[in-house]
Amino acid sequence: MTMRTLSLSVIALALASLGQAPAQAPAKVLATITGRVNTLDGGKPIKIPVWVYLKPQARASTSLGKGVVRKIVQRGKVFRAPVEVIPLGATVTFPNLDKFDHSVFSPAVGAWVGFELGRYRTDPVGRSYEFLEPGEFDIYCDIHPNMSAKVKVVPTRHVAQVIDGAYRFDDIPPGSYTVVAWTPNSKESAEKVDVGAGTTTKVFDINLQYKKGPSMHLTSTGTPYPATGYKGSTRP
Repeated sequence: MTMRTLSLSVIALALASLGQAPAQAPAKVLATITGRVNTLDGGKPIKIPVWVYLKPQARASTSLGKGVVRKIVQRGKVFRAPVEVIPLGATVTFPNLDKFDHSVFSPAVGAWVGFELGRYRTDPVGRSYEFLEPGEFDIYCDIHPNMSAKVKVVPTRHVAQVIDGAYRFDDIPPGSYTVVAWTPNSKESAEKVDVGAGTTTKVFDINLQYKKGPSMHLTSTGTPYPATGYKGSTRP
């Protein structure tokens, strides 16, 4: 083999190697979790909105929900998303699509200091709040006493709503979790589960006891709503 032929062979091998895809690490095989939730009022089954979430063993940080933004629209003197379940650190915006004022607040309860967004008129963007604590938080309007919503802050992005008593999580990394069922104003119920790579795991049924929430609430200052509305102005 001449030097010229050898050089051409080396060049050909180099070009061939460039056309080959680099070796890739095998993809991590994910899992599926399924189950059912029985929602009870006393001992009787009832149909109400229920959510489940996967609580990991590791403690969540407030960076978990960074970049997650949910919206609770105010329209017709109603919060149009009465319940939002969000990951820790997520933000909720409160657009006002009415032609009159609203004043969003969450009352202080226990260690929760609450918040007030102040009074503002029509605003398609609205004001917002970043939730940096886990828990269940009431949202009200300081002007219209019939407006109420809930924000549930959880330590995971894996959240599903129960449909016809059933739920399903796909693309879950293998590991150990606690499946937590929740509905507003009620104590959570949970089951632990271990899932392996590429498996579908059925969780034991979860029984969730419903508890009715309070029918009345106070203003942001802890006083009853006046008949004339906020700061002496007539409510629309």
